[in-house]
Amino acid sequence: MKQNILITLLALTCLLIAKQPAFPQTTVAPDRGNAAPREALPHDLRDLEVKDFYIDSDAQHAGFIQTVIGHVIVLHEDSRQAFFAAAGDAVFKHDSIFTLADSRCRLKFTTEDVITMGDNTRLGLEEYIDNRPEKKKTSIFNVLRGKAMFYAMRLFKYRTAATAVKTPTAVVGVRGTKFGVEVRKAGENIAAGRPVYLAAASDAGLQHLLAQFSPGGWVTLALCFTGAIDVTALADNTTQTLYENESRAAGPQGGENKQPTSPDVAQQFESATEAPEPGAAAKEEGKKGEGTPAGGVAVVSVVDTGAAGTAETKLANKAEDVTSKQTDVKIETAGTVRKGYFTGMLTLDNGVSKKFSYLYLSPSLQYTQFQPAKAHDSLIGKDLVVDDINQTDTQKITGLGIPAPYAVSGFPYPIQTVDLGSNAYMEWGYWTQTQAMPATDGNSYYFDNRGYWIFGDIPSESTMSLLKANNISGIYNGTAFGTYWTSTGGADMSGSFSAAINFGAAVPITNFELYISGNDHNVKISGAEGQFTDPYNPSHFVLPSGGANGTWKIDGVEADAGTYTKNAYGSVYGPNAEAMGGVWKIDASGTHATGIFQGVRQ
Repeated sequence: MKQNILITLLALTCLLIAKQPAFPQTTVAPDRGNAAPREALPHDLRDLEVKDFYIDSDAQHAGFIQTVIGHVIVLHEDSRQAFFAAAGDAVFKHDSIFTLADSRCRLKFTTEDVITMGDNTRLGLEEYIDNRPEKKKTSIFNVLRGKAMFYAMRLFKYRTAATAVKTPTAVVGVRGTKFGVEVRKAGENIAAGRPVYLAAASDAGLQHLLAQFSPGGWVTLALCFTGAIDVTALADNTTQTLYENESRAAGPQGGENKQPTSPDVAQQFESATEAPEPGAAAKEEGKKGEGTPAGGVAVVSVVDTGAAGTAETKLANKAEDVTSKQTDVKIETAGTVRKGYFTGMLTLDNGVSKKFSYLYLSPSLQYTQFQPAKAHDSLIGKDLVVDDINQTDTQKITGLGIPAPYAVSGFPYPIQTVDLGSNAYMEWGYWTQTQAMPATDGNSYYFDNRGYWIFGDIPSESTMSLLKANNISGIYNGTAFGTYWTSTGGADMSGSFSAAINFGAAVPITNFELYISGNDHNVKISGAEGQFTDPYNPSHFVLPSGGANGTWKIDGVEADAGTYTKNAYGSVYGPNAEAMGGVWKIDASGTHATGIFQGVRQ
């Protein structure tokens, strides 16, 4: 009997062992490079055991790997642990990412920045800060060899952003949104083998430039695609700013002068660093083999990390296409200027009751980031000065006829600001100031009802001229916010906004529609029209208040007659007018409301 039991247990044990997988499914994925042979690894990894499973890190999380083509290795520099990467793997501060021969990689960071790497490339993350409460982001990368394309997103969810790329011979300071960096040995045969883009017949300028450096040392080639980058050559400490379609090389002897980048060079660099964005794999299903690198490696994995789908993410993944969907007008991102508008609702307190005092609407674009915006309060006869709304930690209000000595020294009153939203082109929110502000008339004043602000990057004058000359048109849809003045701090509302723009038309802005509601109140603007009116700020538009310009109502009551009882001002935003936004106000039978609107082109 004991013998039969022993035989039965042995059989069951063998059966269970046979059913177990060769490796735990939680640690091995079929697309992790299948353990490339040691001789295929770069020399700086050959002393390490590169695992074929994901290894976590205690360092700060920075982003995800979205796409792997061929063999990609992640090295945690802190622990000196390395593994073959797959799409979906997290990357951390102080990680280095290696692509092997005939391989590509796409990285997406929590800041929405994107990097695509060509083959035989080493990229490291030296510093990484994504501080959402303080709206700051900082990224310092290094490229020790190979080629990479950077998409440094300028999102208005961050008030300050700093990105830099270090190489053995240069530092690239980023003011643009799309640029490429390659690091290669000086004296390499440019026309032979790879990278192929430097072997193009039209690349004589770059070949000549790189040939100036003596063999043996490293050479950095920086290419600006959109925006602007500062390239500092470490050997001679010279800095040059590159704008769209310009390149500069820096080597052991110093930096060469920048020069134009030929279209062939730009196109071939993009091809050499291309890695599909999430969702692109399905599109390529019918073209198998077309994107497979030479050498027979066909390990391709793409993952959506969950952030795709927002306007910012789509912009990052598409690398800010240099043409609008509706036109061939070229985007200009270099030298963009941040401007915007704000509103204010002033409340008077005479010691007996609170009363409505004044509603201000900035009638023109303000330099909200670089200088104070000023509103004239005719009831008090002094300037209301709002210092850098939503831009600094020392926000304050001065003026308002405050008696000496405070009027002389600029007695500060703190502003409370709240963000309501942002996209790739602009940011918006509201502000209040509830501290008593005594004035020379014996009363106190407050901004206890919400005022609003909206600002962003306005398009250049040349872009506006092209949009008008080509009769570019579009429909903009988005959200609207506002506050109905009350003595108890206001009734806040929200809703929708839409408008049509034909930049070349006699009346460019038509079908302006805004409807918001909340707290038993509502505001409706319907059928209004507008004009671009400022020759010095051609993106600025006005919805004239005089005459019959649509329907403007508070709680169903028409706006009062007069020039300043219904007003709206705004601008288009983005390098090619991808968005629009502005401010509005209405006075109707002793009621008052103001707010903002914003939308993106559909």
